[in-house]
Amino acid sequence: MCNNNRYLIGAVLIFLSLSTISAQVIIWEEDFETCGNTVNCGASRYTSANDFFGGASDYFGRIRSNEDFYLTDATNGNKIQITSGGYSGQNGNYYYAAEDLDDTNPLEGNADAQDFKDLTFTGIPIAGGTNLEFRGLFARGETDVCGTASVYDALDFVELYHNVDNAGEVKALCFNADLDCQGDTFNEALHHDPNCDGNGSDGVALTHSFATYTFSIPTGSTLDIRIRVSMDGSSEEFAFDYFRVFSNTPLLPVELTSFEGYTTSEGKQLLWETASEQNNDYFAIERSYDAKQFEMIGKVPGYGTTAEPQQYAFLDEQEHFHSIIYYRLRQVDFDGQLEYSKIVAIRNALPEESTVEISPNPSANYVRFTLPTSLSSDLTLIIYSALGQEITTIIPNQNSSSVELDVSSWNAGVYYVFAKKNQQLISTQKLIIH
Repeated sequence: MCNNNRYLIGAVLIFLSLSTISAQVIIWEEDFETCGNTVNCGASRYTSANDFFGGASDYFGRIRSNEDFYLTDATNGNKIQITSGGYSGQNGNYYYAAEDLDDTNPLEGNADAQDFKDLTFTGIPIAGGTNLEFRGLFARGETDVCGTASVYDALDFVELYHNVDNAGEVKALCFNADLDCQGDTFNEALHHDPNCDGNGSDGVALTHSFATYTFSIPTGSTLDIRIRVSMDGSSEEFAFDYFRVFSNTPLLPVELTSFEGYTTSEGKQLLWETASEQNNDYFAIERSYDAKQFEMIGKVPGYGTTAEPQQYAFLDEQEHFHSIIYYRLRQVDFDGQLEYSKIVAIRNALPEESTVEISPNPSANYVRFTLPTSLSSDLTLIIYSALGQEITTIIPNQNSSSVELDVSSWNAGVYYVFAKKNQQLISTQKLIIH
């Protein structure tokens, strides 16, 4: 019996331990399966100003099936040649690759005569993410080991940087030649460089098979990532693929920073603002008279995914028969997931309202409406039943201070008195008839 209890306790502890582990989710990814370059494709997923093809051993850009260079999403690509016979383990059919980057007169693309090329991702939304981690696939084409015919040297390197909320770039992941291999800085193997000191001797050598490397990212609202590849000679080959950012928690679909409303002469004006958005399809505007039962009265399209602040507005032009109107937002993602905002209450009157005095109230015979001086001209009183039916309209004489109304024949119940001046709603008050 004791042994069984011991095993049961052990099983419970294991279950509890496993239940505390948070599975990470992908909050951003780039697989290069289609051209996302701002420069060549008119897309906006990344920017690489100098993708080029100068020959089978002279290129920087998207590669398909180990042999075709694609500057755009064209159906045919120029042929490249990889020393090891080709990369393996890539995600999908396309990846980025580089060799001999000092282009001067390319057959395709833009020349800059530099030994390095940059590819940059900007404005990646990360608001709400926790324990953020970058993961990418990396490989080298020329795979000779130390002491053989390796070709990488001290000028050949790969560096990745992150920049959170424009606080400045931080070098986060490096690949460099193993400078301790033969006691010089030439013709070495390309290694992961864990401490980014320019010498890959303390890291693992890359191979032609893609392997995953990672780095941590601070929390924030937006993220930029830049990869710089420097390869200045033939057979100095490098490739990367499938960049992702992971988080322990999903991103906030929409970071709503404000939601407010007020009465205008045209109706109830609603204004709200977001700091960032993730897959935001639209906002549904909902209205209620009791803050419990809401109905949808309109829809405003969202901005999809953006790291920039966005402003929204919606005008409810309907005339209402209640002193307070309640509104809320229902934010809907492209996948159907939704979240509700806080509830905003708006008084059914202009900010500069003046009060019409009603007496007696409740009443059974007659009602006197006493009018403030500010409302004594161009004033209209409209009385509605609780069902919204217009019962009567009163237009006081100019400069009148009061007006009486016989209600002795009215049905007992609740009525609403709307005071309008120059067609603008001034106040709403309840009238009770016995």
